[in-house]
Amino acid sequence: MKVHEFSARLGIPASKIRYYDRYGVISGRRLEGNNYREYDTKDALDIYNALMFRSFDMSVSQAAGINGECRLKDVNDWLSRHIVEVERQIALEQMRLERLQQMKEYFTDIREGQTRVEKFRLQKNYEVWTFGTDRPPNPKTAQIARTLAEHLPFSYVALKIPEDSLFGDQVYQVQAGLGILEENRVRCGLDLTEAAFEIAGAERLTIWLEKEDPFHLTRAELEPIFKEAALQGVELFGDAVGRMYLGYTMNGRRVHCFALGICFR
Repeated sequence: MKVHEFSARLGIPASKIRYYDRYGVISGRRLEGNNYREYDTKDALDIYNALMFRSFDMSVSQAAGINGECRLKDVNDWLSRHIVEVERQIALEQMRLERLQQMKEYFTDIREGQTRVEKFRLQKNYEVWTFGTDRPPNPKTAQIARTLAEHLPFSYVALKIPEDSLFGDQVYQVQAGLGILEENRVRCGLDLTEAAFEIAGAERLTIWLEKEDPFHLTRAELEPIFKEAALQGVELFGDAVGRMYLGYTMNGRRVHCFALGICFR
């Protein structure tokens, strides 16, 4: 049958049939005396087979190979590799869902007026600091920053108040950069060099803040976390580290929502 009848029976455009023919997915027979191509039911099965594999992101050239001289072992090898890739994609999508749920939970907290100081266990993570420091990042740090920027939302925007500023200044020296949890680093297959700071997992007192400029934080704004530590009879120590969650306009002003946690003992 000619291409337009073949197209109608298949339920796909004639242009796609010609495209697959051109790339060897099928091999229509040329009719004598003209340039028309003729197709049969075997070609239909080959196209549907190719469409199935294409739906799993197989390339056109690979699909042509599947319909050509490809052996059963080759098909099985491709299936095995693609199962691993789809499982990886599912894991990454699950991470994306978790991040979206975390962002949604923030608005629930605001609406319900929940306390903004809480205990939170920070998992092991890696961070690089590229803003709020006197010197520009070295090449290794810059490379890690580029890598982490490419892996948002599996990485995150990181904030830090160094310990000497946290316990010595009234106006804090705030640093910003990018970070990633250890489990997400493994899932994304990232190999971070010594230029990334490793932060051990630990339980921290965490405060949630909204501020137009997180680089201008004062002791007074973090006072609730010091008061909570006193009430619980614990001692705060180390850097204050955390992440940026959201930026939005509220009551006519641009604000950033972020959390900072401080270790206690």
